Amino acid sequence: GILIFGGFLFFITEKKELRVTVFSLALCGAACFGISNVLTKITFEKTNFLAGFFWPRMGGIMFALALILIPRIRQRVFALSETASIANRGWYFANRVYGSLGSFLVSGAIFLAHPALVDATQSMRHAVIFAAGWIVLKERAHGLRLIGKMGATTSIIIGLAALGLVTYA
Repeated sequence: GILIFGGFLFFITEKKELRVTVFSLALCGAACFGISNVLTKITFEKTNFLAGFFWPRMGGIMFALALILIPRIRQRVFALSETASIANRGWYFANRVYGSLGSFLVSGAIFLAHPALVDATQSMRHAVIFAAGWIVLKERAHGLRLIGKMGATTSIIIGLAALGLVTYA
């Protein structure tokens, strides 16, 4: 409950014109991640970690390659890749390596624990994004927005601590 409250606080601190769009996309994304994590856990229960990690990703690669068979999509993909600068390509591949490592770690966590527990601990990413935005991007929040973001971060930290104490106590 505390983790959900923290996520909700982050949501209401966003600009009002973004709320409807953000809410609908977040709800759809949450449902997809939840379904994906449960299916991943079912896969891990039926096979070992390496096979459960490898083969679903191969299915994703095959799906992506199949999309390139559609001429209009292929043209858009290659047109966008030609306009990207060399520096952006480097950042893109660095992001892909980082994302792959994250995917591997999340899969390992799902293999070892319950998918809902893994989803709950991923709430910490909101706190990290808030901190990184403040430190790296020099994003500044004032007044109620700052109080809301600090309250959300605190709520997430308390929720994770409580979750850890209940789970491992």
